[in-house]
Amino acid sequence: MNSSETPEDPSRCGYQENLNLLRTIDFFSVIPLDMLKVVALLCTRETFKQEEFLFRQGDNDGQAFYIISGGVEILRGSDNMVSIRTYGPKDFIGSLSLLGPMRRLFSARLTAETSCLTLSRDKFEKAMRQFPTLLPKVVRTLIQRIQTWEERIIYEEGQKGEGIGGLRVGVTLL
Repeated sequence: MNSSETPEDPSRCGYQENLNLLRTIDFFSVIPLDMLKVVALLCTRETFKQEEFLFRQGDNDGQAFYIISGGVEILRGSDNMVSIRTYGPKDFIGSLSLLGPMRRLFSARLTAETSCLTLSRDKFEKAMRQFPTLLPKVVRTLIQRIQTWEERIIYEEGQKGEGIGGLRVGVTLL
């Protein structure tokens, strides 16, 4: 899957840079600094080649990716893949997979050589076990992100003047 991986030794893998990046990610905004330091130690930096896949539709890889440089195209389908959208630097994808088993509904293919800060579900769970009271805060943050996302879709469709009658929304109704 990856082309290269940097060792996890804090002095060699950019621990402070990892920590600084994590502090900018909404998903980690409720996590206190002492836990964030643990997570920064558990992250790895990986560089992937253009056209490589971070994950494929149907995978249950348990990985989240913060894109440092490069780009990712999100695709759906098996034979005739349809491009859904792209992500680039400062985007964080896969956060839900950190919270439990989740089969990927999309594939993620790189549009250029891409550098990511990666975190696995196993490592995130290891950190969460040290700070068990944080899980409800993380879940609340995710709920807020989902609601903001759905509100944005409703607003954007309303701006088009077509209404939302045919739009399949309602994630916040679950």
